[in-house]
Amino acid sequence: DDESLLIILPWPNLAGLPPVKTEKSPKNVINLSSKETISEIFDMPVVNFDALADDKPENAVLYWRSDNAPIDEWVKVYSLRHNENLFRAPILCYSHELISHNFVEMLESKVRAQKSAPVLFINAKRTNYGTWATDSNSVKIQSMAEFEHILEEITPSLIVFESIDEESIKKIRKNPKTVLVPIIVLPETISSEEEVELLCAHPRIILCNSGAADSEQFDSRIHEILAGDEIMPPHTGALVKKAILYLNKNASQQIVRWKLADTVHVSEDYLTRIFHKEIGLSLWEYLNRYRIFLATKMLLETNDTIYEIAEKSGFQDQAYFCRVFKKVYGIPPGKIRTKQ
Repeated sequence: DDESLLIILPWPNLAGLPPVKTEKSPKNVINLSSKETISEIFDMPVVNFDALADDKPENAVLYWRSDNAPIDEWVKVYSLRHNENLFRAPILCYSHELISHNFVEMLESKVRAQKSAPVLFINAKRTNYGTWATDSNSVKIQSMAEFEHILEEITPSLIVFESIDEESIKKIRKNPKTVLVPIIVLPETISSEEEVELLCAHPRIILCNSGAADSEQFDSRIHEILAGDEIMPPHTGALVKKAILYLNKNASQQIVRWKLADTVHVSEDYLTRIFHKEIGLSLWEYLNRYRIFLATKMLLETNDTIYEIAEKSGFQDQAYFCRVFKKVYGIPPGKIRTKQ
């Protein structure tokens, strides 16, 4: 014991630099793991990173479990090297898989090694759709205020919104990195003709109700776009967008194909062809998907009978409604309520 000595090694940080010398002790732990909830580490309170304000606290310890973390989280941690308050903060990272000479090099190789460019979701509640948007390739930012910053880390293959935001779309199209990146707009419902008109003025944009975006056909269509298949030019795509608006506004009523085509000012056959080409679904498959979405909301939010819901969502026949519902969800409509 008389000849022993104590060696203290500095904790790693995102900068790969020696720690900042300070007499202040860390006051809290910032949890970078979105899927793990913890209340205290080393007798210090834990704050979730996403719950912090723009001003990140100083004298904090970063905590992260990288194994099985989605790519969104890797990008988030990697981008912290630009944060003046946190880039030299000690980081406590638990992993069975990390192998690298340098922590930042390891982060960079992971982010850059994605087989396909990430899908960027902007101010979206949901970031999982079929096989084209999963935990392994979806990156989310809260607003366009973060847009320029995130482009320093990634170049997206797709940009996704849940609502029509023309100002944000203009900003995306003015940026050299994203001027040609396809934009997918996935609102639950669409009712504004003015918003759709604004959307029609911009190239390489697909509009699709989120209820239809879960279909295998739309999934295949997005993969075609990611593989290089072209999106129709704005003047042709506008016809599809206006048809989708019409379906949204009239879904609870009986819809006749000639009347829909007449509203869009094209022939029935031409509208059928371009709609399928743009969305991957036929007009009636799309309409059924949207009607099932409306019916599901009523099943969960009202006490209406199955017959009443079928009628209100545009199905003239309850038996047909049940068949379509089971085809989409794999269970009859009544089971949705019992599952809740």
